[in-house]
Amino acid sequence: MSVFPARILVVDDEAPIRDILYQYLSDRGHEVKQAADGAQALSCLAEGDVELVVTDIRMPVMGGLELLGQIGARRHDVGVLMLTACDDVSSAVQAMKSGALDYVLKPF
Repeated sequence: MSVFPARILVVDDEAPIRDILYQYLSDRGHEVKQAADGAQALSCLAEGDVELVVTDIRMPVMGGLELLGQIGARRHDVGVLMLTACDDVSSAVQAMKSGALDYVLKPF
């Protein structure tokens, strides 16, 4: 059990990745929601309290960088952690400049 449980939204177009993160985080006492893309994530954010978004960068409909920008414009109280399978330094720099807390490569 986590000392400080958080409300976390996991956003990834790959269901197995979402499921792994969901299981790992919920086993540690966090309240975890899931979304398959940035558009679904924005709907989840509008519905309730989320403190942290863990999002993939490359997704259909709305990718993680666009989602990061939308969150930054709407919710300054929500942290964003970026995930990606692509080792692209320019995306990492852009994400960090746009307000991401960190940038993690998959597989993690």
